[in-house]
Amino acid sequence: FFSCLSFSVFSLLYERPFRASYRQFHSYMLKRIWKLPTLEVTRKRSFSQFVIRMSSAGKQQVLVKNTTLVGYDVGEKQLLNEWPTGAYTTARTVGHSKVLEFELHVGRLAESARLMIEASGTSVVDTATITTGDKLRSYVVRSIASGLSYFHEKWPLCTSERRITCLFTWGQPSSGNDDADESWPSEFQIYSHVHVLPDRPKPPIRVDIRGAPRGNAKAKNSQWVRDRKDLEAMQGPDTNEILLKDEDGFILEGCQTNFFAVLDGKLYTAGEGVLEGSIRKIILEECPRAGIPVVLEPPNAHDMGNWEGALISSTSRLALPIDILHWPDCPEDCQQVREFQESPVIKRIVDLVMARLDDDSVLIDGAPLIKA
Repeated sequence: FFSCLSFSVFSLLYERPFRASYRQFHSYMLKRIWKLPTLEVTRKRSFSQFVIRMSSAGKQQVLVKNTTLVGYDVGEKQLLNEWPTGAYTTARTVGHSKVLEFELHVGRLAESARLMIEASGTSVVDTATITTGDKLRSYVVRSIASGLSYFHEKWPLCTSERRITCLFTWGQPSSGNDDADESWPSEFQIYSHVHVLPDRPKPPIRVDIRGAPRGNAKAKNSQWVRDRKDLEAMQGPDTNEILLKDEDGFILEGCQTNFFAVLDGKLYTAGEGVLEGSIRKIILEECPRAGIPVVLEPPNAHDMGNWEGALISSTSRLALPIDILHWPDCPEDCQQVREFQESPVIKRIVDLVMARLDDDSVLIDGAPLIKA
């Protein structure tokens, strides 16, 4: 640090002749000695005024195609927005080497592929493997294990859990590097993107009610990521999620989450017309065991003044209580904003989900075993 400071003062006094050395020295100190690969030094106006900026190439993320490394500069949103469309799923690790509700994610990829192939009316060479979870499973394991291994090799000291997005494509030219794994079938590809799992959002959690339900919620098609851009553009910086309702006010789900509301001690959530998420599955299994009645009917936004509480669920959020519910386009006779107090039922559900994380996770063969 003192060496860097001394050289900085020296360079300020003799900026012109030592301009190149100044840049090289600071870059070396930041990238090599301080081991900060995400930082680089750039000149702004005067060379003596420098800024440290984040470089996208330095983010802790990796993308593999099947089992082959594609690179470290493709983000999750870029993968789903710009690469070939297909079935996708987003999972999380537990203990770095296990994946929560892994079998559900494999089944989701297979079922989404089946629905998408049927809807398109196209023929696929290896339909049986693509649309059957048991046959697809081994390929998903291999791809995820490769992604986790490349991530750990690049960032061996990272102790955060990982977020995994698998994009499953077929019947079209693939993107990325040519696959070096000759044992992988040519009829389909699995792109596994691994990056640091975001921190769980902190209160107050604000959610908006906007937009209409998607067409085929059962199929998790990456096209939905592109279709929801207009809704996300309306999302304010303090808004965590956007809920989708039908013309009668029934809330089915969020853009990226499942939705639940508590009314008269009962938990209400849509029983159909939604993507059945992994955390939703845990909630629906645990609530009856805990004596919390479940009603598989979508809550109606017109009744939110009577709700005891509400929550959203997803891979990264787990079960997340809602603090503020905002309906900007509500009718004049309806409540536009509802602020919730702590609900014992909602708190109990959050605890039930947390208790299931380890038991519901599957160890991925070939993934690096990392000590906590």
